[in-house]
Amino acid sequence: MVAQGFRAGMDGGLGALELNAVRGIDFRIGLGVAWNKEDPTASRDDIVDIARPLARSGR
Repeated sequence: MVAQGFRAGMDGGLGALELNAVRGIDFRIGLGVAWNKEDPTASRDDIVDIARPLARSGR
């Protein structure tokens, strides 16, 4: 994980994830979730839960 321009504080769950604007650095965020055979929609729900706050903030 590259920490330049990225700060994650996961003590409060997904709501504690914060991305800060950085000039001159191009970075991409990769998202990986574990597959669950018993409930394959759980991974999709996790992605939606993570993406919603990012979309609302205009990032």
